[in-house]
Amino acid sequence: MVIYQCRNCRQVIGHYEGDWDDPFLGLSTLDSQWRKECIEVLGKQVVRVMVQCDACLPVLWDEGLWYN
Repeated sequence: MVIYQCRNCRQVIGHYEGDWDDPFLGLSTLDSQWRKECIEVLGKQVVRVMVQCDACLPVLWDEGLWYN
C-alpha cells in the first residue's frame, strides 16, 4: 500500500492499495536521490510518499494555467 502525505502540513492526501513498484505509479522510475527524499518505508508492504497538497502549493490551482 502507498500512502500519500503532504510534506508541509502532514495531511494524508490519499492512498493506493497496490504495490509501490506498480509501473502505473512511476515511483520505481525515480532515481535514488528522489526515492530517498520522497519515499519512506513504513512496513513490509507499506510506503509513504511525501508530496505537496493543493493547499501548500506555492501557486494556487487555476484551470487556465498551462503549468498546473
